[in-house]
Amino acid sequence: MWTADDEQIGDAQRLLASHAHTLAEGAGAAVLAAVLARPDTFAGQRVAVVCTGGNASAAEIAALGG
Repeated sequence: MWTADDEQIGDAQRLLASHAHTLAEGAGAAVLAAVLARPDTFAGQRVAVVCTGGNASAAEIAALGG
């Protein structure tokens, strides 16, 4: 099991929004954040990440801009 901090999760949310055009709440982006925090672990592999959670609050959506 891996963890990700709030900053990593926010970065993953922004990445999902900007590159995948997918809005995810923090819990939905947490798995992507954990994977992105460990690039050496996943280098050279195909990785699927299940992104869930479209219940982002207005504050979370506003925070995606910065």
